[in-house]
Amino acid sequence: MRNTGGGAHAIPPKRVLSRVSICLLVAASSLTPTRAQTNGFETAPLSGQALQNVVAYTRLLGYVQFFHPSDQASAVDWEAASVYGMQQAEGAQTPADLARTLQSLFAPYAPTVLVYPTGQTPQIPPGLAPSSTTGLSVTRWDYLGYPGEAGVYSASRISAPVLNGAIPSGFTDPVTAFQADLGGGVSCFVPVDLYVDNRSTLPRPSAPAPTLPAPPWSLGARAVRLALIAHAWNVPQHFGPYLDVVDTDWLQALSDALTAAAISPDEPSFYNTFCQLGAALRDGHVSINSGRMQTLPQWIPPLAWDWIEGNLVVTYVADSQGQAIHPGDAILSIDGQPVGDLIAAAESLISGASQQWLRYEALTQIGAGDYFSTTQMQIESGGNHPDFPVGASGRRPRAAPAGLHGTRARHLLCGCHALHNRRMERLFADPGNGQRNCLRLPGISANRTFSQPHRDGHSRPAVADPETALAGSDQRRLAD
Repeated sequence: MRNTGGGAHAIPPKRVLSRVSICLLVAASSLTPTRAQTNGFETAPLSGQALQNVVAYTRLLGYVQFFHPSDQASAVDWEAASVYGMQQAEGAQTPADLARTLQSLFAPYAPTVLVYPTGQTPQIPPGLAPSSTTGLSVTRWDYLGYPGEAGVYSASRISAPVLNGAIPSGFTDPVTAFQADLGGGVSCFVPVDLYVDNRSTLPRPSAPAPTLPAPPWSLGARAVRLALIAHAWNVPQHFGPYLDVVDTDWLQALSDALTAAAISPDEPSFYNTFCQLGAALRDGHVSINSGRMQTLPQWIPPLAWDWIEGNLVVTYVADSQGQAIHPGDAILSIDGQPVGDLIAAAESLISGASQQWLRYEALTQIGAGDYFSTTQMQIESGGNHPDFPVGASGRRPRAAPAGLHGTRARHLLCGCHALHNRRMERLFADPGNGQRNCLRLPGISANRTFSQPHRDGHSRPAVADPETALAGSDQRRLAD
């Protein structure tokens, strides 16, 4: 796990929303902007202190959900808790108010987690230092990558007994907690080891748990969209294997995604926000999948094309077309939009470590349309610039040479699937291929163990040539 905001000292330190068909009561606050309804979508700008508040909540959510080992934190429905938390945290008016709000939100599940105005010294909870440790054990989280549904990676709480008052090897004294600046004027103190007796982790919480929102849920609820972004950001933040070597500001990507999600007027807009968040990872393994977006165009014209010397050049035309377009023609525009603009727009929504991968993926997406629909293309052929309607049949040309670009449109799925209750973290079969699985956004997993939050500058993976390594990841996927 990474501490992108620094900390008081350098002590090292599941799901994602599954059903999104939701009706919620949104908490009102004097700082909460007036909310509007557009096509059933609740929208309101998110900026200033309110944005800092939800960024701080998001970061604390990741620390507690993945690394605080209390029984209560392990059992809580973090999907519902995060929607509720977004509603409550946004309206805090001062750092002191935000600290109190966050403290109360996490107290029922993490009674030893402290949130306080940055610059103050937290008072260590007495429950972290019992007068006697006889008969007690110490517990913590142990990870092998991110425990999604692929079956390869795992997460478990492990424990070992305290013998003669000595903390067992591989564990840390609970009072030596992880500390970090959350932004918004507040910092946190998060124990990543806890004492446990024969009943539960210590100390046991005294604060009552709130009544959390329950499904059905809807993407139209603004807090749901913010919570989805929070979960999608936290998994790569703490388990992504490449954030240490790519040139990206992942914390800024969180702010950008939350800001856009707050005012998304419909599902396609929110889908694009998710894609832009994934693109910031610059990882060719990332794809954004959404069963809700199956209404997007899935079929491409029966052409193959490639980007050659700064032009989109036709490399193959199906024999059955009978159209006045031939291999070697350059496509200038599609449905009135210059191909350069279309490619740039597509690349902004694609995650990849190399420009070659971005271009390859973009070329498979532009020009898509409905089955047997037509698209208007302006081409350059023999010095002329005629316009031609081209059918979008979606069938692969039988005689197309293997490896040509543009022979299928990618099947876009994303994780906000209210109709079938699919989870964002699930692997979906790609109907465009029939067998291939696409790795979902929140499932970036490193093949290494994690037991504590990752702090920037520590435990960096050994990569002799980061650019070669990252480009290699794209090449491997391209060859799959």
